[in-house]
Parts: sequence; structure tokens; C-alpha cells
Amino acid sequence: MAAQPRPTRHDRRRSGGPAPLAARRAVVVGASTPVADLPFPVVTAPEPDPPRRPARTTYRLLKMRGLSEREAADLTAFLAGIHRVGDGWTLREVERLLFLRSLVGSGHLVS
Repeated sequence: MAAQPRPTRHDRRRSGGPAPLAARRAVVVGASTPVADLPFPVVTAPEPDPPRRPARTTYRLLKMRGLSEREAADLTAFLAGIHRVGDGWTLREVERLLFLRSLVGSGHLVS
């Protein structure tokens, strides 16, 4: 009877044996990936914030769609999370508030 050849790493992976160290890897996944279905260690990372479009760009695009200056500025403010006021906003006011918000968020200005 001939001797059986020793199984290689490739054969062990196919047979369900332990995978070699090079094949084991950690994967960074978002909150939407079902972690229980992954056969390897998982490192979860927070979802990044979507990139923000500058207020002036949003304002200009809204004006191109037919909104008045006041309507475009009000909607730009709303999309940036700024509450509506009685007389509405101007683009200059919206940009100033967003600038102040960024200073507070970065710690350069205390609210």
C-alpha cells in the first residue's frame, strides 16, 4: 500500500481545517454589515459623516432650480440644521452661523 502524501495548507483550507495565519484577517465594517455572518475577527468603525456641501453651493443650486433668494437661503439654513426665524435668513447670515458653529465645534470658541 502506498503512503498517503502529507496534506498541504491548501488542502487543509478546503477540508475545513484551520486556515493559515496569512488567511486570517480582521475587517473593518460599518453598522450595516451583519457581524455574525463573518468567519473572521471584526473591528467595527463608526460610520463617517457624509461630506457637507458648502452653503454657498447649496444656495446657488437652489436658485438655479427657481427658488427666490430668501427661499434658497431659508432652505440652505434648514439643511444645515438652523431653525427658521420669522423674517427668514440671508446667505450671509447662514454662512456666519455655520462659521461660528465650526469654531465652537473645534474648541476655538466656547459657547
